Amino acid sequence: MAYMNGRKYTCDRCGSEAFCKCTGEGETDGGFTRWNEFEPLPEGWQTHFEVGMLCPMCNQEFNIFVTHFMGVKMDGGATDGKN
Repeated sequence: MAYMNGRKYTCDRCGSEAFCKCTGEGETDGGFTRWNEFEPLPEGWQTHFEVGMLCPMCNQEFNIFVTHFMGVKMDGGATDGKN
């Protein structure tokens, strides 16, 4: 039976997954405190306080939505969705 240590990330919006392998272990204070070290997340994955972890596609849509929303709000224009 084969297995791989790592950390699996799941997009909180669409359910896409990314897996980061465990690359080793860090330690301090003579080895009493230990932690796992992992590969970095693939580019585009990001955590947002408002919605959680997002994959690159959902992250791009979220950024476009927020930019549009803030642009409409800051212009003082109507919020009828036509902008």
